[in-house]
Amino acid sequence: MSDNRSQDIKLIKLAIKIEKDSLAFFEKFIQKAGETSHLTPFLQGVQAELNEDVSRFELLLQPLESEAGTDESIQSLSLDEYVKGVHGARVDKFFTSSRTVELLEGFYNPIQALGASIQIFKDIAKFYQDSAADIFYDKEKAAFLESAERKKEQSESVARKKREIISRFP
Repeated sequence: MSDNRSQDIKLIKLAIKIEKDSLAFFEKFIQKAGETSHLTPFLQGVQAELNEDVSRFELLLQPLESEAGTDESIQSLSLDEYVKGVHGARVDKFFTSSRTVELLEGFYNPIQALGASIQIFKDIAKFYQDSAADIFYDKEKAAFLESAERKKEQSESVARKKREIISRFP
């Protein structure tokens, strides 16, 4: 397997991990908001989009893994360790467990959690945009560029929801 293909696989696996971390964050956000919250249907919509993103990356990865015959597992690595393995040391933080605890435990503020989500989606979009430059094959590069656009759209959607909630209060 070429180094280019190997790096593409690593980046796609990293994208899957990022999307699954995002899903876990929004699952906890939904639990914290509660079933009766007006925010819950919106959060469930974001969660559905994230599920689609995971599926898209997994479908992209399947033929590459079977072609490469790899069984590399990222389950045992933390996001930081995996990013270091792909890109060297980076300071990007997305929906990490410590960030989730900070935003959803203790003093829960949905506006603050939405604000953090906006910024994190923007950071993920930038990560996908930057990663696309490191991807050698066009199909995978296009998928990362499309995902960057989806993250920008998700960020804008969350920002609109945040503004809508804020506008309800005098």
